[in-house]
Order: sequence, then structure tokens, then C-alpha cells
Amino acid sequence: NCDDCSWRGGFSLCRCLVQSLHTLPGVSEKEGWELFVVPEERLSMRKIKEVLRLRFEKGLSYQEIALSCRMGNSTVGDCLTRFSTSGLSWPLPDEMDDKTLEDRSYREHQGAPPDQEAPDWAWVHRELHKSKLVTLNLLWQEYREAHPQGYQYSWFCCQHAAY
Repeated sequence: NCDDCSWRGGFSLCRCLVQSLHTLPGVSEKEGWELFVVPEERLSMRKIKEVLRLRFEKGLSYQEIALSCRMGNSTVGDCLTRFSTSGLSWPLPDEMDDKTLEDRSYREHQGAPPDQEAPDWAWVHRELHKSKLVTLNLLWQEYREAHPQGYQYSWFCCQHAAY
């Protein structure tokens, strides 16, 4: 329990604790938060197939699937969205192996498609520092106007952070 912010434990983090981490030598507040961020793990192919089976064969709702598979509703939604954008259809072909399903389901995480032009990160960086009114979202919108088939905002933010 935290007397400063009334944190009582559970799944959320005490902001006081995280903010205090950046007072340690060489640890920024952002790095303090990153110490607690757990990277998203991919679902096993067994779980993905079970989600697909429950949705397409049994006609269950997202909530029913989430309860059955012990996962969040948003994870079910993410799984079904990945499947719908993968170009595959249910039932899966008999010759489809787990590796092929995984590759098709997570293809956007395997690097940039060659037909999309990456933003000029030096320009983005310069523009962000010109005015407090310029935001990353605004620059992404300008990028998308110039490149309608360009990258989504989440990718844009991740790549900018890496720059």
C-alpha cells in the first residue's frame, strides 16, 4: 500500500513507486515505467486455432470465447482481426501447418513491406521541435496524406521512438 497515492496493490502500479525509480542514478521516468512493461506474447497456435474453431464452428461471442480460452476479449478480437487480414478462410486447409499460420497471422511484425515508403525521420524530428503545437499525430496525418497506403499510427510511433 502507498500512503501518498492510496495505491492498494492489485494489477495497477503505484505511480509514486515508478516515479521514484527515475531518481536512481541513470534511470529516467520513462525507463522506470519500462521496467514494469511486459512484452506481449504471441498466442500459441493451439490457442489461435481454438479461438477460430469456437468462433466459426460454434458461433460463440468474443466474451464467450474469452471465458472459454481464459484470455481477454481484446485478445480474442485481436486474434480474429489478424485472421481476417491474413487472407485465410475457415476451415483451414488440411495442409496448413502451424508455422504457415503463424507467419500469415503475424506478418506485419516481420518488417516493413517493400511497397510502403518509410517517413523521413530526420524531418519528423525537426518538425516536432519547431513548435509545441506540432504533434506526432499531426505529422503522421501529413505522412498519410502523402502516402495513403502508408504505415499505421502505432507503427509510426514505434519507429519514431526507435529513431
